[in-house]
Amino acid sequence: MGAPGAAGADGAQGPAGPQGIQGPQGAVLVLDGGVVVGPPGASVVVTPISAGGAPCQYGGLRVTQVSDGGISSVCNGAPGAPGAPGATGPQGPAGVAGPQGASVTAAVLPPLSPACMTGGVLVAFPDGGSVAVCNGATGAPGPMGAAGPQGVAGPAGPMGPAGSMGAPGAMGAAGPQGVAGPAGPMGPAGSVGPPGAMGTAGPQGVAGPMGPAGSVGPAGPAGPQGVAGVNGAPGPQGPAGVLVLPDGGVPGGLFGSELGVFVGFTSATSTGNLGGRVGAHAMCQAQFGPNAWFCHATEYLNSAAQGAPVGGAWVDWSAAENGNAVTAGGLSAGRSGTNTNSCSSWTNGTTGVSQLTIGVNGEIVSGASGTNCSQLRPAACCAGARATRVRGATAATYTGDLGGRVGANVKCQLEFGAAAHFCHASEYLRAASGAAMPLNGAWIDWSASPVDGTPITGGVIRASRSATGTNSCNGWTNGTNSGSQLIVTRTGEILSGSLGVDCSQPRSIACCE
Repeated sequence: MGAPGAAGADGAQGPAGPQGIQGPQGAVLVLDGGVVVGPPGASVVVTPISAGGAPCQYGGLRVTQVSDGGISSVCNGAPGAPGAPGATGPQGPAGVAGPQGASVTAAVLPPLSPACMTGGVLVAFPDGGSVAVCNGATGAPGPMGAAGPQGVAGPAGPMGPAGSMGAPGAMGAAGPQGVAGPAGPMGPAGSVGPPGAMGTAGPQGVAGPMGPAGSVGPAGPAGPQGVAGVNGAPGPQGPAGVLVLPDGGVPGGLFGSELGVFVGFTSATSTGNLGGRVGAHAMCQAQFGPNAWFCHATEYLNSAAQGAPVGGAWVDWSAAENGNAVTAGGLSAGRSGTNTNSCSSWTNGTTGVSQLTIGVNGEIVSGASGTNCSQLRPAACCAGARATRVRGATAATYTGDLGGRVGANVKCQLEFGAAAHFCHASEYLRAASGAAMPLNGAWIDWSASPVDGTPITGGVIRASRSATGTNSCNGWTNGTNSGSQLIVTRTGEILSGSLGVDCSQPRSIACCE
């Protein structure tokens, strides 16, 4: 209990009380013991005087003599100084216990949730309200640690079961010329090709004089072939043909060149948040057609005939055949899926991250001085033929137990036809799809470097599917929360072992063709 407060100000004067009864006649006692009887007392009327007025500043009483109307004022004295605080009173009784507080509930939000792109916790209140507590953005990868010492070789394990047939290897060098075999039988004649263009007619000879009409003789033998006329001018070049296989693919796709050619910069500008690589491809396709995509560095360097506008332009990283991000990879380079120096895979439009840009003279610079991801720039666009295409994500969702890679292929074929299969990372990036994946991402497989077979996620042209069991829900046979995995996000970023993501969560499958 606190100390008593200071005394409050005096309240207003209360109303006058009722007239009292007449008192007995007064008496005066003299020194000799005698009594002097005075005249009878006169009646008076007492009324209050409010504080603040004359003649009583602090209020008082007005006494009016009834007999002669005489008035006397009896004024209150000035308020005294506050008295000393009183002693502390005893402890009051305990109050009644308040009602029981209401409980809240918390639920985990996976990454790419509408409330939290980085995942977090949704706290729900009993009144129906809620608040999302989001995780911070994923930090940049730390530097590679030093290689540890070579471990002692373990004993040889038992022979595993035969693996599935791997993708065809690269074409080997030509062997020596073999002995010519006997001539085979003549094949059937091919179909007749279309007739060539008609040449221009030769010049008309000079007409001879008309002779007299003779009798009609018998038909003579055919004369020799006349001299051919001058060839006509060639017609305009037709568009290049594309041979399409029955499954919709293009011959030589996996090992042929899929590098596009530079077609221009978008007229629209954006910060470094292009909506991911998916959004960047869609920007280029909106201006340059469905066969356009967001250039990566090697494509631009191989074919560009102009520098960027003042202020520069966005361009993506390329991937060398070992999967490393580069800006000049030659004819074998593909697109990199790196998150580093790419405005966080082209999803971040702030000043706190770095980027890759093209300068006015065509130079490609990472983190150029004075540039950042918050500045508006156009995107560099390339175009060409693709050997693979992304068919989409399955409508059905599955845990990481897809029945292995065979089961994943079957699930894609059920929804997209016999030519569809489970995408691996390199072909997904090479396909340059502008279609967004589901909100919580989709399962995608690892690719293998054509150099040494190491699992990679870059879009290397000669890369094929990896058979790794690491970070692939143990080869896509584990649907528990104990396995790590590989997913492609809604914006086209490929992530391995993302925070808050595990193999027990149902997702669609990314399917290619």
